[in-house]
Amino acid sequence: MSNDKTQPKNVNFDFFQVWKIGADKKEVPFDFDDWCENLPASEIKGESNLDKRNIRYSGDIIRCDNIFTESPHKNPVTILHFTKLRDSSRPAVATLSTPELTDVSLKANEYIAEDVSALFDSSNYCLMLQKNIFCLSVSSLADYVNYFWNIGKDEKDYELIQFRPILRKDAFKVGLNAKKINKPELFTISSPSTVSPRYHGRYCVFYFSPF
Repeated sequence: MSNDKTQPKNVNFDFFQVWKIGADKKEVPFDFDDWCENLPASEIKGESNLDKRNIRYSGDIIRCDNIFTESPHKNPVTILHFTKLRDSSRPAVATLSTPELTDVSLKANEYIAEDVSALFDSSNYCLMLQKNIFCLSVSSLADYVNYFWNIGKDEKDYELIQFRPILRKDAFKVGLNAKKINKPELFTISSPSTVSPRYHGRYCVFYFSPF
């Protein structure tokens, strides 16, 4: 039965501060909006230009589909939508009552698509990346970002854009309260003082998975 109403769902995000390492090795927080402006336009004279945003990565195609700004005049947040397109390792269709699997068939120029969204707060250089294990990893997204940031530059002028996880101040306390620890992970950024206090205590990169 079709349902025209949008069903709300919970979305988890990882949080990163965006940094740039220049050709002179100097490290500074990076305004990701500058990268957005450097990306090829998605449309030119009313015609799609998305193919200019596609790159081949590990056998798949990845691209940034859309960029727009929410509340541009007050607390602006840039919203980005990324997609991974693949025509290999296709999923299959199954039923609960039979063991048979039916391959998903794709027409010419069709792909299996997995998407992920990101939000960027320029006031804190904070990138919020949606968790989606089937779509882009942080490393693949960073490679995509660096490709378009450095395209057309001489190799000696290349700059490296990094996503550095944001430290949560009470992460150890949260971990100690967990009844069972499944997997600990520890990440830090170079200078937590550059992140607004409103992010501290809310977003965690040292975390324990309680089960």
